[in-house]
Amino acid sequence: MNLAEIRYTIARKHNRATTDKYLDWLTDLGIEPVDVDGAWMAASEYVLNYNPALGDSFALATAEHVEAALLIGGDGDDDEITDVPIKRFRDGSA
Repeated sequence: MNLAEIRYTIARKHNRATTDKYLDWLTDLGIEPVDVDGAWMAASEYVLNYNPALGDSFALATAEHVEAALLIGGDGDDDEITDVPIKRFRDGSA
């Protein structure tokens, strides 16, 4: 998941202060932000190969870098991507 997308999604429903409390809560749960130097190159490859949105391509590149599964929505836009394990979040369950 991309923290930028989480933040703006929550902020659209709530104010920024509430949103930042949610982000703190995620950190308290043990979710660690990942800072990836050079992710732009891998992200550009995902765009070239699969044409996802730019934010999604950075999420894919980050998951690849840390050898983790990527949690995404259930729309099926990433069905053809096999470079990274993908866990789909559908109807309130992962």
